Amino acid sequence: MTYIVFNNEIFGLTKGQTSPTSPKGHKSKTQPHGSAKEPIKPLSMSLNAGASYVARTAAVNPNQAKEILQEAMEHDGFAHVDFLTQCPTWNKDARQYVPYIDVNESDDYDFDKTDKVEAAEMMRTTEEALYEGEVLTGRFYVDEDRPSYQQEKQAIGEMPEEPLAERYWDDDYDWERSYDRFLDKHA
Repeated sequence: MTYIVFNNEIFGLTKGQTSPTSPKGHKSKTQPHGSAKEPIKPLSMSLNAGASYVARTAAVNPNQAKEILQEAMEHDGFAHVDFLTQCPTWNKDARQYVPYIDVNESDDYDFDKTDKVEAAEMMRTTEEALYEGEVLTGRFYVDEDRPSYQQEKQAIGEMPEEPLAERYWDDDYDWERSYDRFLDKHA
């Protein structure tokens, strides 16, 4: 599963309310005196929730965005992409997210994206830097060895080895009703 969050630090589609990623002090229709809370940290939240692929990209970098989105969709496990976008209509304070720095290509950032502790530290740095005007993008955590949900369910016998969707293309498949399997299992 791939979870893509278009993060423009505002609820732009509803005409500019403060969002969970709005910077502290950001003024909007719903927070005329400024947001009193620190913004959530989406990268860190995903890592702590168990995502096995965590990345951030920006609309101003279409080549990197394409690569990250493709990797995330091909990743066998839960992938989260924090996709920075601008909302110049409802978020007048929004930066253009340029210049951005790809942490995987920069010599200034050296961390192992397969090491959860190093990835967490880099994510914390990245999330704090955004509100200080430095836009860091890239792949922050990738765990290719962790079994996917499907693999874990197959290992305990609660999911067939053959993906269910493939049955739709098999004209010879003898269709069954899911509740028949449930009844047989509990009879």
